Amino acid sequence: MSRCNVRLRPAEIAHAFDFYTNLTLIPAAKLARVPVVIGSPTMPIGSYDHNLTPPAAMLRRFLGGRLQLYLDFIVNLVDVRDVAAGLILAMERGQVGHRYVLGSESIPLKKVLGLVAEISGRRRSFIPISGRLAEITTAMMEFTADHVTRRPPSGTPEGVRIALRATALSIEKARCELGYAPRPVEAALRETIAYLVGGGDHDREFGSAAPGYSAVSPAIADVERDAIA
Repeated sequence: MSRCNVRLRPAEIAHAFDFYTNLTLIPAAKLARVPVVIGSPTMPIGSYDHNLTPPAAMLRRFLGGRLQLYLDFIVNLVDVRDVAAGLILAMERGQVGHRYVLGSESIPLKKVLGLVAEISGRRRSFIPISGRLAEITTAMMEFTADHVTRRPPSGTPEGVRIALRATALSIEKARCELGYAPRPVEAALRETIAYLVGGGDHDREFGSAAPGYSAVSPAIADVERDAIA
């Protein structure tokens, strides 16, 4: 019997899990009459991310060298505290058999990079590249990671393909049905970047995050979001 050894990176695992949640979990739950409500975070960010989850790792890389290449695509960053609050709201108010995207603003990565430079005060040159060039570059990174360094690559071809399919995500269902109200993404970025570049006295160096916004949730939502109930 032949064996298939398939290795998936964290972002690819998240994407696959998200897709099969729509494809199998909700229909199976309905069939078994199990009360399932799904809260789907987009890209959570926040202070004290000691393990550097993919969104924080991405931001830290962009805080690095002065000249960086990037693939522009739509991202949806959200404060991790909003994610936690949104999941509680989904548990308390969500309709059985439904799924709620818990995110914030859907914005181009180019705009995120502008905010990163503005908030950090670090001048950087960001150069956009095409999807095809990004695929070739990440394929080389993946090969080097698998056969030379044995360390996770900073990007993969599959990650590029997922990014190229990304579109704006709507959180209106969560707003209307759950009362979900995430804070602006700039406030979350300010705190996250302060933590990544210095730690410690965040408020003194970068200013405190905007107050008065209710905490609610995020979602690594897949591009198959049309399948969301």
